[in-house]
Amino acid sequence: MERVDRWVSQCFSVECWDGGLGKILINRWADIVRALDNQPGGRAAILRLAHSDEDDPNWLPMKHVIEVIPNLHSADAIDFVALGTADTQAGKALSLLGSLSQGQLRDNSKIDPRAFLGFENFQAANATGEELTNFSTIRLITFLQMLGPPRAFWDGKPVLGPEHRHAAMTDLIERCEDYRLFSEDVAEGRMSLRSARLNQLMHAVIKSGPKIPEGTEHNDQAYLLWIDQTLMAYAAAARRKKTTDFFSSAAQETGFSLEETKRIFGELLRLGPELLSFHLLCQELERLRP
Repeated sequence: MERVDRWVSQCFSVECWDGGLGKILINRWADIVRALDNQPGGRAAILRLAHSDEDDPNWLPMKHVIEVIPNLHSADAIDFVALGTADTQAGKALSLLGSLSQGQLRDNSKIDPRAFLGFENFQAANATGEELTNFSTIRLITFLQMLGPPRAFWDGKPVLGPEHRHAAMTDLIERCEDYRLFSEDVAEGRMSLRSARLNQLMHAVIKSGPKIPEGTEHNDQAYLLWIDQTLMAYAAAARRKKTTDFFSSAAQETGFSLEETKRIFGELLRLGPELLSFHLLCQELERLRP
């Protein structure tokens, strides 16, 4: 599985890819992904593969397993535990999703204590010891923006604090720059087309729903706020097992085919895996602690 996935993720010439190699590889890759997903422990293995390190930091792969398994991140929380052995910060962070429903949240040393600012009764819970309730991603982000950028390095834990949020946005910015996406310097060519399609998809997703307040982490760049909001909307759908409706609605709004919608969204997931981990963890808390 890993070998075929690496092949699909490589940069091939257009002539080679369109000449038949691409179709053969993609069909074989999709068959293997589906077969693995139906095996015990298969979803955990696919999650680990999806959140492993990229082989070529200068190339944005054209394919993502989300195209084959659109409910990838709707997996049972226990499946995310396997990501503890991942070689990425995002993978390590997501491995904690399986522990959010276990024990007292405030006793979990892998959750940044400042993350509890996202709960409506944070102050009362601190005073009385009552259970934390009514978590809000928007509330947490607003508080983190007030705290300002941190100085500490984030290595995948603790999660949902200012270091997690800052590292996620910094890595997103760097990837967009490395791939020359959303750049005014790229007026034409393949990356310009990919940027335009990503923009169209994001606008379709974020036209309704909660809005993240713009902060310094967005670097005065509208596209960073759009990515932030789009990943939040996706995470909300994923943790509530509503990705079928999510992708169908996005396809209808954009006019893209369902297959193309999932393909473009796969590119977005590759741009911001750390930010995706932040939003998936937040949405799991919103789901568990309404």
